[in-house]
Amino acid sequence: MNIDRVCWNITSRCNDNCSFCFRDKESKSISIENALKIIDNLCNSGIKHIAFSGGEALLYNKIFDLLDYAHGKKLEITLISNGILLDNVTIDKLEKSVNWVAVPIDNLKNVMMCGRNDKHMDNIDRCLKYIETNNINISVKINTVLTSKNYNYLEEIYTYISRFNCIKRWNIFEFIDIRGNAVDNSKVFRLTSEQYAYAKKCLKKINIDKRLRVTLKSRETLLSSYIVINPMGLLMLYNEDSKQEVVLGDLNQEELKIMMNRNIDRYDLERYKKRIQNEKVIFV
Repeated sequence: MNIDRVCWNITSRCNDNCSFCFRDKESKSISIENALKIIDNLCNSGIKHIAFSGGEALLYNKIFDLLDYAHGKKLEITLISNGILLDNVTIDKLEKSVNWVAVPIDNLKNVMMCGRNDKHMDNIDRCLKYIETNNINISVKINTVLTSKNYNYLEEIYTYISRFNCIKRWNIFEFIDIRGNAVDNSKVFRLTSEQYAYAKKCLKKINIDKRLRVTLKSRETLLSSYIVINPMGLLMLYNEDSKQEVVLGDLNQEELKIMMNRNIDRYDLERYKKRIQNEKVIFV
C-alpha cells in the first residue's frame, strides 16, 4: 500500500457553526479504547502521519490520551482546530505530542462574510503570537477555505502569515459542498472557474518565502485523494456520481491496508502523490 497518511475526523462535535462547513454532524465518536485499537491498525498498515480533525478535534473527550498514544507510536501528528480552545495551557500540552497544529484563516477583516464567528481572527492571532514568542516546538499550518467571498484576498492573507516564522505551510482548499452547512450555502460560496483561475494566478505572482510551502487543492483533489476516517472509525469516500459518501470499510473490524487494497482504484493516487510533494508551491 503506497498510502502513508490519513485524516481522521475524530468527532462530529464543534463549538462553531461556520457557514461553509461540511462536517459530519450525525456520527457518534467511538470510545478511547476502540480509538487506540484503530491507531494500532493504522500503524500496522504503514501509516506514518495522522491529521486529527472534526468537528473540533479538541472536543473529543480523550483527545490528549489519543494524541499521547499516537505520539508513542512515533507517528507524525497534526491537530486541526478552529482555535477557540487553543489557549496557552492547551498549546503547552499539545507541544508534548503533536508535530503540527493547523488553524484556519479565510479572511483577515470580514471573517463573518466568509462564514466564521466575529472573534475568529482574535483567537488565531493570540494562538500564533503565543507559539511564536514562546518558541513552542510545534509547526503551524494555515488552512484557507477558498470561496467566492475571499478568492481575491490571498495576497492579504499571505502578508499576514509571512510575519510568523512558526508557520511552515499554507493549505488552500477549494470550497466543497458535500454535506451540512456547505450544501445549504453552496450558491453563496461556490467558486466559478474564473474565480478559481484568478486565485491561482494571484498565488503565482506572490514571492513566497522559502520557508513556507503553499498548496492549492482543487475540489477534485479533496474528494478523490484524501484517506478519510469518520468519527465511528469508518473509511469514507465521496462518490461524485451519486453525490453521496460511500463506506469502504470499518477500521474497528478490518485493517486499513486490506480495505485500501480492495478499493485502491477508487482513489486518484497521482493527485495524492502530487499534493504531498516537498515543493514550494503546488497546484493540485
